[in-house]
Amino acid sequence: MKINEIIEDVKFTNDTAHAIERVKVAAEMCNKLGNTPILYRMFEGGETMGTGSTNLMIKVNNKGGDRKGVKGDSHFFQKKIFAGLGLQHPTQALVKTPDNIRGFHGTNFIMIPSGDIKAYWNPEIPDLGSFEGYDEKYLTKRDGGHSSSIMRPRDMDASEEVNRAVKGYKKGIPNQSEWNGEVIVDTPFYYMLNLQEFLQKYAGKKSKELVNAPKYVRIKGPDYGEIKKDLLQAKLKTYRDVGWYLSNPTMNFLNWWAEKEKQKNNG
Repeated sequence: MKINEIIEDVKFTNDTAHAIERVKVAAEMCNKLGNTPILYRMFEGGETMGTGSTNLMIKVNNKGGDRKGVKGDSHFFQKKIFAGLGLQHPTQALVKTPDNIRGFHGTNFIMIPSGDIKAYWNPEIPDLGSFEGYDEKYLTKRDGGHSSSIMRPRDMDASEEVNRAVKGYKKGIPNQSEWNGEVIVDTPFYYMLNLQEFLQKYAGKKSKELVNAPKYVRIKGPDYGEIKKDLLQAKLKTYRDVGWYLSNPTMNFLNWWAEKEKQKNNG
């Protein structure tokens, strides 16, 4: 999802002190989530791909009103299903651990939702953005075999399809043994922890071994930067695990860096 395609308010850290405060809050959020399985999300934007401390974690305010401009929000079924579930601040994520630092939709992040979140998943709908109903009559039609699509009429009655989809959603965040598809999260804001930066710099020396990534990752092509998925799954199973790393090696690194900056400024 490209930053200029969404209306969420994306906040980057201004300096090391700001990063320290943000990490403290995120660690508390992770500890509150406890044994909840970790969510991952891809996010597009050059600002998210740097190597500085300011790019470790971004904050996304997800209070979008009618959410005009959110990618996929014009989807025929998506808006109706969001409404049927009673979602106010929906966003989508995955429970599947990524095997690359970048994927088709951008840089991989650990998503840290806020507060007492509501989450839903449907075993029949792995990706709501591509969901076109259960009956073939709702499928997008093609114009005489040409590449351009003719979208279904906006006044088409799809209440049966929507009701079936809404009833099929289960509450909560499943673990990876249950599900590897999409989870819809209702949260007014969330943090996103840059997976490459976190593992290679802020999660301790041993975590560097989990990522085989070049300094600059090609956006297109096979070299997206490999993550040793099985090892990462063993290390990070729940948000409590993420909270421990944020409170310990990550905070130790940031405090060390802040002291170096202080000495440099006083020198």
